[in-house]
Amino acid sequence: MFKRIHIKNFLSCQDVVIDNMSGMTALIGRNGSGKTNIFKAIQWLANCATSTQPIEYIIRYPSTQISFVIVLDKNYFRYKLEATFTQETDNNPHTSLNEKLDIQTQTGEWKNIVYRQRDIIRIWGHDTDIQTDIAMPSLPVLTAMMPQKPVVKQIFAIIKFLKAVRYYPLDEPNQPNTEIGSDGYVRHLDYIKWLNKFDRSDLNTSVIMRLLHLFLAESESYDELKTLLGANGLDILENINIIPLPYPVKNKGDDKVNELYFIEFYPSSNRGQTSTTDYFRYKELSFGTRRLLRILVSVISDKSAVLLLEQPEDGIHVGLLHKIIPLLKSYSDQGQFILASHSPEVLNRLEPQEIRLVTMKNGITYLRSLDKTDIATAHQFIREQGTLSDFLETIPED
Repeated sequence: MFKRIHIKNFLSCQDVVIDNMSGMTALIGRNGSGKTNIFKAIQWLANCATSTQPIEYIIRYPSTQISFVIVLDKNYFRYKLEATFTQETDNNPHTSLNEKLDIQTQTGEWKNIVYRQRDIIRIWGHDTDIQTDIAMPSLPVLTAMMPQKPVVKQIFAIIKFLKAVRYYPLDEPNQPNTEIGSDGYVRHLDYIKWLNKFDRSDLNTSVIMRLLHLFLAESESYDELKTLLGANGLDILENINIIPLPYPVKNKGDDKVNELYFIEFYPSSNRGQTSTTDYFRYKELSFGTRRLLRILVSVISDKSAVLLLEQPEDGIHVGLLHKIIPLLKSYSDQGQFILASHSPEVLNRLEPQEIRLVTMKNGITYLRSLDKTDIATAHQFIREQGTLSDFLETIPED
């Protein structure tokens, strides 16, 4: 998981540090304070560090620098990426990279294992420098060129972690009326086409297809998802029923190629429905139900190391918000959650040390944690006076 993230010169984040991170971190601030820019910076770094293509030019700053400390299998790693951009001609922006990867020793000291400046990469224990494109990230280059080297095996683990960093924005990636299967029917042939391109890091991938994939290939995860949505979980869907419908015309060699699947969503009997025999198709579900379904399918299906969630409360009934944070926290041993929220109901399920206050002044984003005094005062306030959200209202923005 991330333990520390330092963002310099990315959009409104000139110098933002998120420190002492745990399984749950919440960014709290007004609209337009820069919470989304922090998410975008984290996603940008994860994409850049693992890219097999040269880093693209960013216009606003001549140099962007983002670093992090992560813990993997009890080892602490520190990585820094600095991208410098120059405009040589109007149509030919120029990018060069500097990178540094360290590992923490048992004595607490940091030992360098990869150092890269422009087109030269130096790796610990390797006598010969490696030359690469000045805009090409070093970690994928090393895994391709030196896959058996012990240090590179650690780099593989870092890349795997960063590739599993996912940003889930507020808006639905796909319009529910245009998504394949939104009318209830999915052809097996369409599923096979989707599966051949299936990439867990692609957030535009269909909720319905991922749901069908769980049903067909990961039955335990499918049952787990239904439990989370059902009466013993969030209590929003009594059942999800996927029915294979054989097609009368068969193709030689594949009896399933023309098969259809019909997907039914049965609302909870406690959600104001007069009869639990009435089902909905995906496009007929409410925005809040689709949003919860997307979040939980992501948690179960995407195998994310870090989930960046924008306003998980949006469109969701206040009664459900009391359940969402405890539910997500129950999965924090499998993946880290960094969320942005305005909801008192969400905030009141968090611990004071999980809060990060985000403000903006003169177009610049600032972030700070609650200090020890703030945290002690918050606990006392919660015991004697009110809620965590009430306490946060007493803290001046400056």
